[in-house]
Amino acid sequence: MRRENVQSLLGGLEAPEPEKQINVVKDEHLEETLEKLSAAYKELLWMSIMTFVESGYALKTMKKLSKIDITPQAIFEFVSRLEQQSKEKDFPYKTSSFISALVQHSYDAGHNNFELYLENLNVCYLCSDLVGRTQNPIRLKLINGSGSDWFQKAKNLDVQIIGDADGLALIGTYLCNFEVSGSVGEYGARGSLCSNFRLLGDVSKNFGLESTACNFIHRSESVLDSIRKVAGKGNKYYLLKDGKEIPYNFWHKLKKRFGR
Repeated sequence: MRRENVQSLLGGLEAPEPEKQINVVKDEHLEETLEKLSAAYKELLWMSIMTFVESGYALKTMKKLSKIDITPQAIFEFVSRLEQQSKEKDFPYKTSSFISALVQHSYDAGHNNFELYLENLNVCYLCSDLVGRTQNPIRLKLINGSGSDWFQKAKNLDVQIIGDADGLALIGTYLCNFEVSGSVGEYGARGSLCSNFRLLGDVSKNFGLESTACNFIHRSESVLDSIRKVAGKGNKYYLLKDGKEIPYNFWHKLKKRFGR
């Protein structure tokens, strides 16, 4: 093809627009907050577990960080970066205490709606002893974590757990709402009072032992029967059918009436 013909062809095409540069703007305030949280957390990891417990380190740390606006986004980002420290000694206990203190501090400062992405993290006693308010419970979503003793003695919480909750979780809670998509380990919800448990997975033995005035929701009649055998007084039970929560006693009456 002759050169002039090529030029004539190209002349009819629009010149491509120059590539636009994408400028990633960092949230300087967020990064500064994360640096301060990381510094406090590293100090915690270097401390012996005995010193950590006896010194009340988590509480002292919150006093040091009291002037910082710790937002739910900052806590989410901080937790998302913890995997590289997960092999540190006493990681499960120290880390859960630190995260719990951050959530309580942030909530007390007026924030809410927390999301913790816990993939590949094993933390115990996470969010235990958290205290919300009746008119404004602490709202939390936990995703894909592992570890025992979560939410022990928590008050006024609204919690969604995506994944499993290991043994001794949700014990002694008061005025809390829990939805768990996975299984719950042994003795879950023991001694809880006036709390709701919407359970979508398997439940280990003795779930709900000695609980009082709670609501238990599950899709399995056998699971509800096992909870009723060990639970305390004043509880209500609901069978989950097609997304609807049917009072368990009413369901039994229907079965007897229609022979289902």
